Amino acid sequence: MLKVQSHSTSNTTSISQAAATEALNGPQDSVSTMLIEYTRRRDWLLSALNEIPGLRCPQPEGALVSSLEKGGAAERAGIEPGDVILKLNGEPVKQSNELPAEIAGLAPGTTVKLEVWRQHGTR
Repeated sequence: MLKVQSHSTSNTTSISQAAATEALNGPQDSVSTMLIEYTRRRDWLLSALNEIPGLRCPQPEGALVSSLEKGGAAERAGIEPGDVILKLNGEPVKQSNELPAEIAGLAPGTTVKLEVWRQHGTR
């Protein structure tokens, strides 16, 4: 028997790629509906967990930084993936979807003050 291929690869299927593209570029009407439902589920779970004696689960706040633009303002300011932005100019970031709109509304070059949680502490 002749060995045709000595290794295997694993990639996202073309169908999955097309579905992801459509999800990102297609209608976004369902996003607000999902946000409402997931918020309701989170609130229910937090309430149930907080009823357990000795267990305390605070309401999550802030915006998780998952990635940065290479050489962008956030990276130059020292923000890192995994940071959680808690406050923007002294105002709490209650939901992660609030921060991009707030930042986009600022004029280019505007200086902001951020409160950031990183590795169990704020800075």
